[in-house]
Amino acid sequence: MEILNNAIKEVERRARLAKTVTVTYKNLNQLRLLGTIEDKVHKLNTESNRFLLSDTQGLLNSLINSSDSPFIFEKIGAPLRSIMIDEFQDTSALQWNNFKVLLNECMSHGTTNLIVGDVKQSIYRWRNGDWRLLNGIKKEFHNDDSLLEVLPLDTNYRSCRKVIDFNNQFFILAAKKEQERLQEMVGAEAMELGTAYADVRQNVPKGK
Repeated sequence: MEILNNAIKEVERRARLAKTVTVTYKNLNQLRLLGTIEDKVHKLNTESNRFLLSDTQGLLNSLINSSDSPFIFEKIGAPLRSIMIDEFQDTSALQWNNFKVLLNECMSHGTTNLIVGDVKQSIYRWRNGDWRLLNGIKKEFHNDDSLLEVLPLDTNYRSCRKVIDFNNQFFILAAKKEQERLQEMVGAEAMELGTAYADVRQNVPKGK
């Protein structure tokens, strides 16, 4: 029975890889074409001393680190007092490394900054968006409560009562089921999912 259970779990682990290979194989010609186009674009840009706008984050990351943030402020040519980052759930690790330098500089002067986002609305994983950054935002600031205050928005002013009631029942149950499934395979992912959906229940505003 132990061998059988291990075999079943192994099938579940390998199924994702098998599906990925199948989808990749179906689109292999398109992927080759895209690869050729990317190489050509890179060659043309190199010859013309240009680079793509999408490469800006990588360039910034190569120019700055935690010790030379004044370089960025010097190039901006204006002081930054407060920073607001919206849709933070779609921020990539590379973008966050760049933002964090600016945030730390502003916070060192005692200013207030604002990060807005909802991990449950993260849809840019294909662009390296990492919802785990927002999900574990306290760790990014070393759990220092003097630097970070988390304010959940627990009232839904947009939807009618029936929609809010349905969402409260459905997503709490769905998250619990998914958490149980992940718990059997990878415990850490299950814990992250539990944190992400801990505030899924929304209140109905008066008058709805």
